[in-house]
Amino acid sequence: MRIFAIAGIPIRLNPCFALMIAAYIAAGLGPQVAVLCVVVIAHELAHLLVARTCGVEVIGIELFPFGGMAKTGGMPADEPVVEAVIATAGPLNNFLLYGLGLAVRGLFGDTDLVSFYLDATMSLGLFNLLPALPLDGGRILRAFVARSLGYSPATAVLSRMGKAVALGLLVWGVYSALAGNLVPNAFAFAFFLYAAGRHEIEASRFLVVSALMAKRRALVKKRVMPLERVVALGALTVAEICPRLSPTRHHVVTVVNDSGHIVGQLWESELLDGFFSGRGGLTLEELVRGGPRDRGDPPDRTHGNAG
Repeated sequence: MRIFAIAGIPIRLNPCFALMIAAYIAAGLGPQVAVLCVVVIAHELAHLLVARTCGVEVIGIELFPFGGMAKTGGMPADEPVVEAVIATAGPLNNFLLYGLGLAVRGLFGDTDLVSFYLDATMSLGLFNLLPALPLDGGRILRAFVARSLGYSPATAVLSRMGKAVALGLLVWGVYSALAGNLVPNAFAFAFFLYAAGRHEIEASRFLVVSALMAKRRALVKKRVMPLERVVALGALTVAEICPRLSPTRHHVVTVVNDSGHIVGQLWESELLDGFFSGRGGLTLEELVRGGPRDRGDPPDRTHGNAG
């Protein structure tokens, strides 16, 4: 349900969040929920304004009981630093707003509502810096890990960290409930982190395909790209190795068998040709031995024993 727009960015209200607002108002906590909405919207708006500046398609903001979600048309997996910059904007905005709140408190004195604002602003900023997907801290860390592991493996690692954080929140929620201090948000956040972690893994596969396609265009545009040499077992399939390729480097893969002997060499262009032509199920060894190549360099990718 769309309620309004800021700077051309639509703000939508999830039905569950609308029910939560009604419950807060019925409990006499209308001002607090209003402050919470402002803090969450400001956090997500910072993400999307920076995303727009970076040329990323902006869709809008949706408010949920566990917080908000800034929706874009997809992050550029071939430029992980862009995602890091966009992810940093949210917590940084929280800390700036926290400083503004301290200044207001210093000028006009403290009230329960000002204290609630300060707690909500700082809590949102710090929580989002946890190194787990889909939180901002996980996105920032993925941008750096992806440079060495590749986008999909980095996503898998940080999604598992997200599930670990979700489990920790669940344990804390149960412990607090047994101690007589029920914290409903702990269960909501735990469910959100676990479910969103799975979604991140699925979305990363699409982004990797987009990044591999974009990398070819980037090489033509930049004319120069760093080269990375890797060694892989011949039993690995084309579909398995492509997501492990770095989005910011070109690769040459030396293929070895189980005994460690060199079977041959594959350039990234050959892997991508195999991937996009529907031969992702081929093993690297099968691709090496699959017939003559279309390119002329290097002249020979197979290696024989010296006589």
